[in-house]
Amino acid sequence: IIPDGVTRIGDTVFAHNNIAGITIPNGVTSIGEGAFFNNQLTSVTIPDSITSIGRQVFCRNRLTSVTIPNSVTSIGKGAFSYNQLTDATIENSTASIGDNAFSANQSTASNLKIHGYTGSTAQAYATANGHTFIELIYRYTVTYNGNGSTGGTAPIDSSNYEAGATVTALGNTGSLTKTGYTFAGWNTKVDGTGTDYAAGATFTM
Repeated sequence: IIPDGVTRIGDTVFAHNNIAGITIPNGVTSIGEGAFFNNQLTSVTIPDSITSIGRQVFCRNRLTSVTIPNSVTSIGKGAFSYNQLTDATIENSTASIGDNAFSANQSTASNLKIHGYTGSTAQAYATANGHTFIELIYRYTVTYNGNGSTGGTAPIDSSNYEAGATVTALGNTGSLTKTGYTFAGWNTKVDGTGTDYAAGATFTM
């Protein structure tokens, strides 16, 4: 167990063990070279506090899939090589990806699917190394704000929307109130000069 408060995992600190599971706490920002080299990891969750994954960090484990969050800007050489990966998702479109970062996972390179955005470094890496590239679709959220309300709570829309999707404006489900005002709907700008949307109105994302 890596305790909370750790911000960096040092070089080769857990290498050459039989570790089958690990929890990396949120707050860790970088993982040093070979930190988990040659273990028995079958899965790992990379928190979105991490910005850098060093060389051969997870090399020679048993990972079958991995998601590398948008916070990661650098993936070192051989970082995920010699695993059993069939899927690797790289959320940062401009992350630097070192040579052989995902090599030797499948006997046929195309059996490893690299998921990323069109025009990203993930796509370039997949193309250069013969992996199958799977396009990620940008998704958007709608956030409601009480804008100085004196009571109640703003509604929460937990949906994710693709571009072109139809969105329905929520009602005042949290009973927002503001002294001297009556709720009439939503506006896209704090000062009310944006676009008005009544509860139940629809718009295109």
